[in-house]
Amino acid sequence: MNPVENPYLETISKLPSGLKKDKRKRFTHKTLAYFPSAKVFFEWKWGKKEKKKIKKKDSYTLPYSSPETFFNSKQDGIVWLWHASFYIRLNGANIITDPVFYKLPFIKNISHHPKNPLLVMKDLDYLVISHDHRDHLDVRTLKKLTHIFPNVRCFTGMNMKSLLRKFHFKEIQCASWYQKYNISKDISLYFLPAKHRWKRGIFDTNKRLWGSFIIKTKNTCIYFWWDSWYDSHFKEIGKLFPKIDYALIGIGAYEPKLFSKNNHTSPEEAIQAAKDLWATYIIPMHYGTFDITNEAPSEPLNRFSEAMKQETELKAIILDLWGQIAI
Repeated sequence: MNPVENPYLETISKLPSGLKKDKRKRFTHKTLAYFPSAKVFFEWKWGKKEKKKIKKKDSYTLPYSSPETFFNSKQDGIVWLWHASFYIRLNGANIITDPVFYKLPFIKNISHHPKNPLLVMKDLDYLVISHDHRDHLDVRTLKKLTHIFPNVRCFTGMNMKSLLRKFHFKEIQCASWYQKYNISKDISLYFLPAKHRWKRGIFDTNKRLWGSFIIKTKNTCIYFWWDSWYDSHFKEIGKLFPKIDYALIGIGAYEPKLFSKNNHTSPEEAIQAAKDLWATYIIPMHYGTFDITNEAPSEPLNRFSEAMKQETELKAIILDLWGQIAI
């Protein structure tokens, strides 16, 4: 048996997710599942030479702050650690998203870690993992994390347990879209749709389920979206969660369009997604870290900042690397 949903978790939406599995046990969806082709790979690797020339001349790196004061306090807040990695403290609970704190093979870093964040953090209760791409799920980081914090509980998508079991988490819960995890009476955690794909090896495309998260308390609601292309699921999530305070949204890795159109959003699309969610604040991420696509390092934030000048209701919080806000 290969279920699409976890029967032990609550499903929060009466709307059908549309999620299915094909004969090869791959997750499929008519609009939110993506199966890449060789043409897409070659376009990314060898296309648009003029863009790559501009990129080579761009020396932008992320500025960084010091989070020691935050980690030594009990203040609720959000820290941007790297790429799609955030440290979130809500009601005293400590959560980390998609931690990747080591150099990845065959991928250049645009910026550099001031330190390994795992050596600075004091406490960690929960880990959320959105999908299995190596810039979001790193073996070395997870080994170190579970060594330092052996009681951490992990929350992710369906069919992930076999990949994560070797790290000896205290608990692993795998959810389908529109399902609520069993986590705590003080915090609610939900797994929601995204338009993307899963893949780590040659033959495992979409064998594990990708998604986004809502992290919610009585007073605060945070949306964490790692990788997704723009689609109608943002409006659906906005209807289910009508008061999202902070939307953590990726603005980079969008060139060339043929490669990125079913993977990531441009800065302008990210802003539209936050508006569809009716978020109060957008916090951009997924830029200035790994050199994985063809746009110049400084371009995502420049385009984002320019586009935000037109916005009258949505507000932006631009964090330095290791920058933090109190919430």
